[in-house]
Amino acid sequence: MSQLNKINIPKPCHQSWQQMTPVNDGRHCQQCCKTVTDFTTMTNDEIINYLTVNNNVCGRFGEQQLNNINYQILPENLPVSKRYKIWAMAIGLAGSIPFYKADAQTKPVTVQIAVQPQNVCENRVIGKVLSPNLLNTKEIKGCVTDDQNIVIQGALIRIKGSNLGAITNIHGDFNLRVPISATQFIVSNIGYSAQIININADANYTVKLHEAVLLGDIVVIKQKQPFFKRIYYRYIRRPIRKIFN
Repeated sequence: MSQLNKINIPKPCHQSWQQMTPVNDGRHCQQCCKTVTDFTTMTNDEIINYLTVNNNVCGRFGEQQLNNINYQILPENLPVSKRYKIWAMAIGLAGSIPFYKADAQTKPVTVQIAVQPQNVCENRVIGKVLSPNLLNTKEIKGCVTDDQNIVIQGALIRIKGSNLGAITNIHGDFNLRVPISATQFIVSNIGYSAQIININADANYTVKLHEAVLLGDIVVIKQKQPFFKRIYYRYIRRPIRKIFN
């Protein structure tokens, strides 16, 4: 059986998912006359098994989900047999004996490392910092969550048209002082569609980010690795990586 090398959607479809007719395992697109499989509800292993045995598939993925799957199917990240892992560990231990013996003949060296104190700040201001003039600025604050109302840490809050911004803390909260002339701010995070929020009299904002979704025909690259390359990855490279990970 050929191995999956890469999964890609080269031409994303822009049809509305909500307007498609629900069917088993996904929805039917009347304009394309195709059934779109909803992979957002499957695990990575389920998706890999599905695409290994099915061709001409049209599917719906989360953008970050597709990146994670492509990373998982890299040859060096595939699972390795436990038996060969044990053999690799035994070889590694045997090879390390001369190093232990050499280390025993040298005197231990004590190294003192000075630890510098770090200032921890949950909200970080990036870019230019305005002078603290309360008459010409106003404060905006709020919380950023996803579709499941789970807070998003590390989301970027940026005033549109400037490089003034902040980053949400572990609770998804942000607090930023902006010019009175500011009218909009942008909320973005990896794997989510950015939101443009209008600044109004309300100083407290609840922002919900939606996962970036890719929809369209799936191109699966399958290739059987050369014999010696498969042997190298299975019995040498992967066992060694497992030892040090």
